[in-house]
Amino acid sequence: MIIDKKFNIEEPIVYLYSDNLQDFMFYFHAMNHYGVNAIRKDINNLKVGDVLQINEPKNFELISSKFEYEEIYTHVQSKLIRLKNIKE
Repeated sequence: MIIDKKFNIEEPIVYLYSDNLQDFMFYFHAMNHYGVNAIRKDINNLKVGDVLQINEPKNFELISSKFEYEEIYTHVQSKLIRLKNIKE
């Protein structure tokens, strides 16, 4: 999806520290190999505008309770989203 350039995403793709380490390592290295900037953040350091790939349903529930988001792509349980606003 991102590697195939189906999406024009200029920002780094954020992966959460609380996501599965094996998933993170695979995606992190694949993205960097194909020239897509990938970074890792703690859930408490997220900000509006961040683009996240979330692989764990529990993390998606937590993010969606804190932020409004735009869904860019979904495949099985993996989601690519852009954080739009902080929920009050």
